[in-house]
Amino acid sequence: SVLAVAPREEADYLTYGKTVHRFLAALNHRAPEGRTPETARCLLAEVLDEARPQFSSPLAANLYRRLAAAALELYLLTPAAQARTILPERYLRFELKDRAGDYHRFAGKVDVAMEFDDGVAVVDYKTGEVDSGSTLRRHIPLEPSDPRQGRTEVQLPMYALAWEAQPGLPDLRRVCLVSFSAAQGCKMSCVWLGSGPKETETLNREDLDRFRGLLAEWAREIKQRSDFPGSAPEEGCRSFARGCPFVGICDEAELS
Repeated sequence: SVLAVAPREEADYLTYGKTVHRFLAALNHRAPEGRTPETARCLLAEVLDEARPQFSSPLAANLYRRLAAAALELYLLTPAAQARTILPERYLRFELKDRAGDYHRFAGKVDVAMEFDDGVAVVDYKTGEVDSGSTLRRHIPLEPSDPRQGRTEVQLPMYALAWEAQPGLPDLRRVCLVSFSAAQGCKMSCVWLGSGPKETETLNREDLDRFRGLLAEWAREIKQRSDFPGSAPEEGCRSFARGCPFVGICDEAELS
């Protein structure tokens, strides 16, 4: 028989995810020239030391420490590690008007916005598997029937809408997921806005406007339910999750 020792507790995985996000936020607040490998390794060790009591056991803390160290070495080789950051850890809020003229408020926290050679990208970090750009694009709903057909990807297009609503920001070129995971090779997958290298990975203006209208109608439907406890999605959707037909939308949109 084989004894497999691996970090499996959900609480540990959530602790790890929060710890990685704290580390990356601290790293991204530094200028690119200050993000040397030595600095990044020291910063990661510091954050992991602070989080150590939050893990279920010393063994779990050590295992996740190894996972993070391995991921960091790969992350340091990616363009994201040296890109200029514009908005690290920033809440973006915006409003949408539905067909009846009613407004609905949304909010979400962007992990970081980065400036690459081909333009600005909003990046959301994950510690697990990240789909290809084509798969992400395929799961962005554009028709009313889409959210009832399984998984939906609303986080990235919502970030695009939120970014667009902020005054004074540069044009957004793409929205991306980055996996801070050695198993994933710190993969970055993106959906391009307007035009991109592949049509299957692109969300054009018409697509984004269709998603905008669909999101506003979802909010209207949620709020029209007689047993909905909040006056806006961000005020009541999470507490209503078990009975809400749009629970997947609420969770993926990270409405607070």
